[in-house]
Amino acid sequence: MDGANPANKRRWWLVVACLLPLVVSIFFARREMDSPNVSSRMDTIQSLVEHHTFCIDQSLLKFKVDVVQIDGRFYSDKPPLLSVLAAGVYLPLHAIVGLSFAQHAARLYHILTIVFVGVPLAFGLWLLARCLFLAGLQPKAAIAAVFLTGTGTMFLPYAVTFNNHVPAATAITAALYCMLRAETDSVRTARWLAVAGFAGAWAFNFDLAPGGVALLGFAALAFRRQNRWRNLVFYGAGAVTLLLLYIFLNWLVTRDFKPIYLHPEYYQYEGSVLLSYDALKRPYGKTFVGQLFHMFIGYRGFFLYSPILLFGLWETVWQIVRGERYRPYALVALAIPVLSACSYAMQTGGMAGGSYGMRWLLPATPLFAFFLGLALGKTVTQRARNLFCAAASFSIVIAAIGAPRPWSSNIRSPFTFLDNIAYFIQTLWPPAKPPVYWIVERTSLEKGYAYFEIGRWHMNHRFYREAIPDLERARELDAQEGRPYRTETDYYLGICYDAAGNPDLAVKAWERLLERDPKNVGALNNYARSLLRLNLRSSALVQFQRSLDINPDQPNVLRQMAEVCAKSGNKAKALELLRRLERLRSDDEIIRQTIQKLQNEMSATSTTTPAPPEKR
Repeated sequence: MDGANPANKRRWWLVVACLLPLVVSIFFARREMDSPNVSSRMDTIQSLVEHHTFCIDQSLLKFKVDVVQIDGRFYSDKPPLLSVLAAGVYLPLHAIVGLSFAQHAARLYHILTIVFVGVPLAFGLWLLARCLFLAGLQPKAAIAAVFLTGTGTMFLPYAVTFNNHVPAATAITAALYCMLRAETDSVRTARWLAVAGFAGAWAFNFDLAPGGVALLGFAALAFRRQNRWRNLVFYGAGAVTLLLLYIFLNWLVTRDFKPIYLHPEYYQYEGSVLLSYDALKRPYGKTFVGQLFHMFIGYRGFFLYSPILLFGLWETVWQIVRGERYRPYALVALAIPVLSACSYAMQTGGMAGGSYGMRWLLPATPLFAFFLGLALGKTVTQRARNLFCAAASFSIVIAAIGAPRPWSSNIRSPFTFLDNIAYFIQTLWPPAKPPVYWIVERTSLEKGYAYFEIGRWHMNHRFYREAIPDLERARELDAQEGRPYRTETDYYLGICYDAAGNPDLAVKAWERLLERDPKNVGALNNYARSLLRLNLRSSALVQFQRSLDINPDQPNVLRQMAEVCAKSGNKAKALELLRRLERLRSDDEIIRQTIQKLQNEMSATSTTTPAPPEKR
């Protein structure tokens, strides 16, 4: 028997607790690939189905992060099995239904997120409930543990976006369930151990570090039982097929057996974001110990964002210290996040990139949730109950803040829940209000970058006047923080000053930019247009010509230069420019009509009216 079934009056509450994250996934799953992590996976899925290769050259989208270059070709750096499985879902949708990433990317992203995140999460919560019942927990405590795991941990934010961490967590939960069944079902122990190995290998395929630790940890649990070698053989027999599959799929991409992450040379290519200033500055923890601190308690703290799991951690340590029944499982529960965090800290200072909380450690959640359930089953004082209720409420709020934006930028604040709060205030009640700037000034590690992002958002949403002080502040702070010159700041300032009716200030921004980057075609063109607004036509023509010398094929520039020359009375030059434009736009009837009109005007008069003097 699996253990006592919950009473009928509790059964529906358990169903609700398990299905709630799936409902969230169905109704709120992201439809925009706003993260390079997701983009590289979707690129691979598309390429496997449409181009029959892991190479994503043909489907590479806007990001060059989480992407490697091997022999001159681009590939996702993610473990390949999840993308292969998703490609198996995309194939019939593409071949039969006619969906494609070119035209239906948002719909496909939504479908794949539900299938590979929402459904596995609901199944994993059900397995967690079965584990708690096997441990003899009463239904009320089990339901509370499952509900809090689904709504008060990082499971909730990552239920709405495609990722590998949730499937890995479900696989670890399945392995835990099978190991507990192997203890209670002596007749079918070998079978349950084999399935546990199979589930552990799934976890490894989905998420190498935590999955690998879980795979080895459960193998150690199998080995410590009676008939240890026999148990280990059955466990290994269940795992070997998927381990060989991982090796084979990895070999198809890299042509060797090392994971892509262990090939730093694959990230050394022109345009790689990982070689940029932002990737190399390591703002979140410049030392190994500092990174571990921020992974568990600090900016991205696994327990800070899910304080309810601290009660699971307490029970885990208690089981180890007191040598209670689940002490071996407690050791595995601690090993998964600790060893995974050490592995990540030694490889990268990225701290899980632009994402909410410490997603790298999310697969460790089910084991701490199991011990959370055990803690709930014990008699505690009223003070402990009050503390638990406070932690549960805070956990649910933090998880809810992350759900609308799981791929946080972490720029406004290194505490990603504050970053999300600032972003929501800015976007829901624009323009940005004082609380946004308070969060930036008090918490941001990159204030210049934060003001730049706020200013860019204002500019993109046509709050040009509001963007100007943000961008000027960003320029000032970048200089104070020693950040390399950011051409975009002056570029956006030029646009905003022009739109706000201050072309003289726009000209200063363009001149600063062009002093650093004299071949910036966009800046040259906008500089010329700002000069035109000041009625400096000849100076504007000089800048337009500099732009054409760099890139001659610019129809809009040729058209605007022709208009300026015509207004200045230089119709011969205007005609020359229009003929160049005609060669680029041979099918444009309006250009031909303009040329004809200009020729008629030139033939009707033998003299050219001199241009009015420029205002300087």
